[in-house]
Amino acid sequence: MFGYIDAINLSIRRVRSSLKDHVNNDSIEDTAMIQSQAGIFFQAHVRRALAFLDGGKHALDAGHG
Repeated sequence: MFGYIDAINLSIRRVRSSLKDHVNNDSIEDTAMIQSQAGIFFQAHVRRALAFLDGGKHALDAGHG
């Protein structure tokens, strides 16, 4: 069981490492604008997924199976 927990924690660290503090959206070009909007969309979903995973981890640590 602890092997699974270690693997899950490693996966969470990998996802967390893909977070960025800033997504550049200064360009006026259509291609760059679409790319920056996709980056913002991706970052939003990564943050939501991490919030979900952190909540599950805290619930498991509190003894809620």
